[in-house]
Amino acid sequence: MKNKISFSDLLIYFLLFLLPTQLGKHFFLGFSYINGLRVDYLAPAIYLTDILVVGLVLLYRKEIVEVIKKHSKIIALLFGFFIVNTFFSKEPVLSLYYGLRIFELFAVFIIFSKTRLSKQNIFRTLLLGGLMTLFLSLYQLSSTHSFQGIFYFLGERNINLSTPGVATIGFYGRELLRPYATFSHPNSLAGFYLLLYSLVLFSKLSKNILFYILHFTFAMLVFLSFSKIAIITLFFITMLYAIFERHGCLPCRVASIFIFLSVSLIFLQGSGDPESLSKRLVLNSDAITIIKSNLLWGVGMGQYVISQAKIPSNYPYFFMQPVHNIFFLLLAEAGILLSGIVFYLMSRFAWINRANKTFMACLLIVIFTGLFDHYWLTLQQNMLLLGVVFGLTASSQSQ
Repeated sequence: MKNKISFSDLLIYFLLFLLPTQLGKHFFLGFSYINGLRVDYLAPAIYLTDILVVGLVLLYRKEIVEVIKKHSKIIALLFGFFIVNTFFSKEPVLSLYYGLRIFELFAVFIIFSKTRLSKQNIFRTLLLGGLMTLFLSLYQLSSTHSFQGIFYFLGERNINLSTPGVATIGFYGRELLRPYATFSHPNSLAGFYLLLYSLVLFSKLSKNILFYILHFTFAMLVFLSFSKIAIITLFFITMLYAIFERHGCLPCRVASIFIFLSVSLIFLQGSGDPESLSKRLVLNSDAITIIKSNLLWGVGMGQYVISQAKIPSNYPYFFMQPVHNIFFLLLAEAGILLSGIVFYLMSRFAWINRANKTFMACLLIVIFTGLFDHYWLTLQQNMLLLGVVFGLTASSQSQ
């Protein structure tokens, strides 16, 4: 007799399938505007995935409470520092909203560390979302505009090559629209599927047809994003896997490295914004200025863009977004005291899981890509994915 699917399992399947989507409602309040322009990063939002997480939190409330009780002292300390950070922030409502986002990530981590669903079923569900994203990416790349229709309700933006600020790429003499699919930006898409690619690669999933379809789908999504950092990371993580895991014959492993190197070099030929590096360096410089001015308590969670807007810039549109470095971003928003506790806890967490190859590979990807972008701390899809991936891979000793 087959096991029946419980309601909690059903919610998890829906959440996994909808992870790449961003169906939601933004609330543009007074602090959501800078110089009269709406800024998404400053607008609280409720997504369909949030509603699913709330349902799962209610169903897994006992497990969540147990973990909170087990770590009550450190959680109380973090909460205390967060309250002080909120008190000193310019927009306390925005800080409280991001505090809820952090709790959501924590809850998702616990839920997926406790789930009894098989990895095969989890990966099958993630593959469905990946195939939908791959279809949209190929369509947007070939047509240079969005598909819309039902995908509008899943978060696909109405974009084309003429949309102001849209991400484009020069590729062998043609200007192409970098695929967004249902993501806020191609780089966010790239990081999302790079992390899933690593999860599949280092998991103990049988090397069957499911493994190879997952492998191909997630790798193709990284390549099609034209994100140079993600593509370089994809190649190196594949090379390390081929060298150290030693699955398959030696010629097969050498061939896989050569194939990935060749494909990576092809997609790295694309030329994007020539000032991208200089813009990011200026953002880093400004972030250091903000950190120095708000060293102890930070500017408040979710409020970096407000402080950034006060610094004169030659790139006004580009600078209505957080610094492209998650470590600078955390220091700027949370301050050195709260950030120091978070960094300590993360280091301890990593030490406990140091023998877990899947965990460590995923962690290295988040750290490396986090040096060049902010989506792990700012965008819904990427933040929820952190909870899912590390919940599935972390040791029970970490909880």
